[in-house]
Amino acid sequence: MKKCCKGLIVSALSISALALPSFTGSVSAHEAAGPDQVVQLGSPITTVDYHMLRNSNVSLLNGYKRWEIISGSNLISISSSGVVSSHSSLGTAVVYAYDVNDNYVIYKITVEAR
Repeated sequence: MKKCCKGLIVSALSISALALPSFTGSVSAHEAAGPDQVVQLGSPITTVDYHMLRNSNVSLLNGYKRWEIISGSNLISISSSGVVSSHSSLGTAVVYAYDVNDNYVIYKITVEAR
């Protein structure tokens, strides 16, 4: 019995000694990224000035992944297919339209009377 217990202890110690270096070898420190290593997504591509009549619809934003009305949500609404609808109020709305790489086009949509 004593021989079996001694063998069990030796086996347990040898297994833990073999496993310990593999755990410590997988831990490594990382350096902080410098400004030249950071990739910026979401760069502005261009600005588009668009004029539309009030109470009208235009398929303006189809082909973009998503869009965001920055200002003028009371002037326009945008459907899920990218159709911009103007309401009866007059003014200028600003919309960011994002492509698949998160680069964006800034649309300045002016709602005018006839």
